[in-house]
Amino acid sequence: MSRAFPELIADLERLPPATVMDGELVMLDERGHPQFERLLGRSAVSRSDTVRKAARERPATIVA
Repeated sequence: MSRAFPELIADLERLPPATVMDGELVMLDERGHPQFERLLGRSAVSRSDTVRKAARERPATIVA
């Protein structure tokens, strides 16, 4: 996950080490609704420069 969704790492690293969560990785549309197709598109990106650009323009989030 850290390679494909680097925008999530800093927030997750701030959690206490023993934290246990149940959550789902999502990408939201302009109305705040989860869009599975966006998530599929992001997970297929692998070049580091493209990943960084995607993280800025269409960030993922975790719903826990």
